Amino acid sequence: MNKNERQQKILELINQQGYVEVVELAKLFSLSEMSIRNDLNYLAKQGKLQRTYGGGIGRSTSTLELSLQEKQNKNLREKSIIGKRASTLIQDGDTIMLDSGTTTQQVAKNLGNANNLTVITNGINIINTLAGIESINLYTVGGQIGYKSFAIVGNESEKSLEHYFAELCVISVDGVDLERGLTNNSQFAANITKILIKQTRKKILVADNSKLGQITLIPICPLETMDILITDKSAPESFIAQARERGLEVIIAEE
Repeated sequence: MNKNERQQKILELINQQGYVEVVELAKLFSLSEMSIRNDLNYLAKQGKLQRTYGGGIGRSTSTLELSLQEKQNKNLREKSIIGKRASTLIQDGDTIMLDSGTTTQQVAKNLGNANNLTVITNGINIINTLAGIESINLYTVGGQIGYKSFAIVGNESEKSLEHYFAELCVISVDGVDLERGLTNNSQFAANITKILIKQTRKKILVADNSKLGQITLIPICPLETMDILITDKSAPESFIAQARERGLEVIIAEE
């Protein structure tokens, strides 16, 4: 197989699975990882793929970090239904961690009647939603505020979060794929999510149907790391079935 044929095969693999990895391609073609990196760099310069750490993804794979306002207005009805259902899994007296996602914010909007609830978050949107509710003990972290995400991020916030433990976390991400797991367009957000997952016993993923089957730029963890996926009734049946086969509890939120 010559170089052109090999590069065409790489593009075919990306079209089939959405991504490729240097290590796996090196094994497949019996070449050095350096040779594969050169192929990927060439194809990226040609505009045929997007380079990522350790591999490449298709040009159609999302790499755009939307602002908080743009995200809030997308699939708002589905997010609201998911948020309401997710809030029923949170009990009085719980200590929970919430990220800054807009679906997570919908969860927070349904916590007003909780008693003696402790909430730890890096999200300015979550703080604005819960601040002033007497029955909620609200904790946040220091750090830099992202100008698009309105989330508190960076090394200081990551170190602060590592001092807390909680019964559960509720997280939302930019992409949820059966093979590639959870992904995000922001390295800062991905870092925070990893810490929330590490510091909690039960992990709840809230994701509307538009997130399922999507792969974005920064890997977070395998899908099987999650305990519960809450999505909406428009989620693909095949995705739900395969997620359940992998051991996830999948909850379809309905009005």
